[in-house]
Amino acid sequence: MLISLLLIAVTLVGCSGSPLSANPAVEGIQLTTITSGRFHEYPLPQTGNGLMRPVIDQNGDIWFGEMEYNHLSVFSPHNALLQQIPIPEGANGIMGLTVAPDNTIWFAEQYGNFIGHYTPTTREFQRYPLTLLEHNKQQLPSAPNSLAVDQQGNIWFTELNADMIGVLNPRTGAIKQYALTEHKTVQQYAPYSLTIDKQGVVWFTLSNKPLLGRLDPPTGKVTLIEIPEKQNRLMEITHDAEGAIWATGFEQGLVLKYKPTTQQFAVYRAAHEPKRANGVYGILSQQNGDIWVVSTSENAIAQLKHGEQQFRYYRIPTASSMPLGLVEGPDGTFWFTETGGNRIASFKP
Repeated sequence: MLISLLLIAVTLVGCSGSPLSANPAVEGIQLTTITSGRFHEYPLPQTGNGLMRPVIDQNGDIWFGEMEYNHLSVFSPHNALLQQIPIPEGANGIMGLTVAPDNTIWFAEQYGNFIGHYTPTTREFQRYPLTLLEHNKQQLPSAPNSLAVDQQGNIWFTELNADMIGVLNPRTGAIKQYALTEHKTVQQYAPYSLTIDKQGVVWFTLSNKPLLGRLDPPTGKVTLIEIPEKQNRLMEITHDAEGAIWATGFEQGLVLKYKPTTQQFAVYRAAHEPKRANGVYGILSQQNGDIWVVSTSENAIAQLKHGEQQFRYYRIPTASSMPLGLVEGPDGTFWFTETGGNRIASFKP
């Protein structure tokens, strides 16, 4: 199951904090395309890659992790070329990625227990290790999972096992951590995904509690807000142009909207068949107010137009493709990874 894949905690040894030299990327691989309507799917050359959530850089290239092969990979839509870059000292735990203002790539290595930085122009890696946890007579990684960049260029990230939100200053390498509760816990809250709104407030989801989190960086104050539908746990999160917070829930196709100004929630169901269990994962907000999500059980990309109450579905051609993250290119094309289909895919409505 997807949740067990993403939240597993393992016992790992510590890692050194020295800079890493890059392993050379493989030569670009020309991928074939499978078209169906407005979808284009590009099968990867290997099988069982364990594709993670994608991001898009300033050149329009798609970056994503290949967990099973320990790759940081990049696909160029301009020529359908794929580069698979081995991660030095990686532990097959690459998770969330983000693109910095200088067009470099930051990533979370959950099992290796570090925040990684890759500079495409020099092909150099830098590793920022996190502290191992002592829990039940075991050593656990803090398990970084999701990342976001603030307006100052700092890298914020969630720590699943450590129940903390961290921030890394790229200029100094210093890492600061914020505990979610007064009494430090381990594996109780599992902060999962985060987003930073226009005011610089950090919003995050908790995959072990029916709560929405808010962190005010100037004061360090953490607020945990109870959500409706308490049988659900939140996954991915984003914010829209009006300042509302949106998050997905994996159990029942939940899409939740929260307005900080009124402290009110609205709940939507991204389910084509209301009685059918429906997992929703990646989420994207457009400037026009439309919300897009990927539905794993419906095998579809779903759109909630601004002001409407129901999602419309666009079925993915490959069956059981298990789509994850979703990003939008400069020409309005959406890109997503298919963990089940082992493909990179695009969609244009």
